[in-house]
Amino acid sequence: MSKRQVVDSKPSLRTLAYVLRNRELWPAGFEWDYRACGTCALGVANRLWGITNTSDELEAYFGLSVREAEHIFINDALLGRRVLGGDVTPAQVADLIDAHLAAAQ
Repeated sequence: MSKRQVVDSKPSLRTLAYVLRNRELWPAGFEWDYRACGTCALGVANRLWGITNTSDELEAYFGLSVREAEHIFINDALLGRRVLGGDVTPAQVADLIDAHLAAAQ
């Protein structure tokens, strides 16, 4: 999938997970930092598709309830890792997205 195909695609969790694992598809100049919405997975979604992190938009674009969104994007295990000084990687968030999609099938 090319960067143009990603930008032109309908926003989806599957595509977001793919982009998180493929840095060459990230928006130009994007720097990952899990500590802030603008620089985490939701920041990628915002820069690619204009999605904000409001519950209405997360439900409309991704079909996520507030609880599901929190589990993926504000995951307690990942936050704990961050507090303990570890980095939270884009692939770890992509894994949570994949687990959510698998459970929904």
